[in-house]
Amino acid sequence: AAGWSTAGCLVDWFLEVWRSHRPVLRVVAPLTEEGDLRFRHSRARMLNSTTRSLAAAIEANAGKAPGDADPMAMAGALVAMLAQVASHQKGFEAWETHMTEGRDAMIRLIYWGGTGPKIPKR
Repeated sequence: AAGWSTAGCLVDWFLEVWRSHRPVLRVVAPLTEEGDLRFRHSRARMLNSTTRSLAAAIEANAGKAPGDADPMAMAGALVAMLAQVASHQKGFEAWETHMTEGRDAMIRLIYWGGTGPKIPKR
């Protein structure tokens, strides 16, 4: 239960940060993609603390949850998802999907990524 609540808090915080700083982040994203190192480093610093904290939580849970994913790789993928979805909040409405559904989907993915759902044998 604590993991689910924590995942919800992380998603809500991330969505709020993106809503609050939307004008700046709308400029940073394309400049980062174009290779502007000033903005790339700023964005990396912004996302790095969240990624490292999430990786630490995944690592701490490693003994309790199945899965063989590298904690930093998992955290990086999850934070990239958070950033991408947060930047498309208005797009969800255009896709005829309410953002609450997108929020719930992200909570599930963060929870599963952090607790290690059973992965089918490959």
